[in-house]
Amino acid sequence: MLKSYNNSKVLITGASSGIGLEFAKQLAACGAQVIGVARRGVPDHANILSIPLDLTKNIEGLIKTHQPDILINNAGFGLCGKFEKLDLEEQLRMIYLNIVATTSLAHQFMQFYQKTSPTENREKLRGIINVSSIAAVAPLPLLSVYSATKAYNLNFSLAAGQEARQYGLTSLAVCPGPVKTNFGVVAKYRQNVSFWGTTPEKVVHEVLRRYLNTNVSKILNDQMFPSLKGKIISLLPRLIPRKVGLKIIHDIISKDNPEIE
Repeated sequence: MLKSYNNSKVLITGASSGIGLEFAKQLAACGAQVIGVARRGVPDHANILSIPLDLTKNIEGLIKTHQPDILINNAGFGLCGKFEKLDLEEQLRMIYLNIVATTSLAHQFMQFYQKTSPTENREKLRGIINVSSIAAVAPLPLLSVYSATKAYNLNFSLAAGQEARQYGLTSLAVCPGPVKTNFGVVAKYRQNVSFWGTTPEKVVHEVLRRYLNTNVSKILNDQMFPSLKGKIISLLPRLIPRKVGLKIIHDIISKDNPEIE
C-alpha cells in the first residue's frame, strides 16, 4: 500500500515517539528514505536515519543539507495549567518549537524548491505536512498557549500552502483529535484517552492516503481531521456560542485535572 512514496526522501520532526515515530515506520515500510529528527533521537530502525537535534536551537541549513522531498512538521508539545502559574520559560520554549521551528523549516523548504520546476515537484510528491491539532479550531482555557500555537500552525499551513501551489508543492494541515500518545504525560494533562482517543497508526495511515489524494487531485493545499471524533469536535465551535464554549472547555479540563488551582 502507498507505494507512491517509494524512494521519496522524507524528513520528520518529533520522530522519537507517537505520531512522528509512526510516520517514520509507515513511510519506511513503503520504501521511503526516512530522516527522523528528534531531541533524543529515533529508536533503532534499519530504514530510518536518526538525527538527534534540539529544534529550539540552530536548525539553519537542515533542509539544504538533507534535501527531503517531503517535510513533516510534527514536533511540538503542550502544557496544561493556568497560564500565569506555568513556567514562562517552558511556555516560550513551546512557542519556539511549535511555531518558530515549524516556520523556519517550511521557509527553508519553500526557498529550496521554488526554483525547481513545478512539474518535477509534482512528480516527486514534494510538499509539507504540518501537524496541527483539533485544539486549533477553538481557544482552550488551561491549554491557552498550546491552542494558540496550533491555531497558528493551521492558518500558516493553509496560507503558505496557497502560495506554494505555484511551485507545484503540496501542503496538508493535519488536525488530529485525541490520540493515544504521551502528549498528556508531557503536558501534565491527566485525562486518559484510552477510551475516546484514536491511535497513531490510524492517524498516519489516513494522513498519508490524504496527502497522495491531495497531490493526485491537484488540490495541493488542504486540511484534514483524521478521525470521526475529530471531525465532530471541529464542528462544535460553529454550533456553540464562544462564551458558552469557553466555559464548557474550562470546566471539562478542570474536572480532568483537579490539581489545577
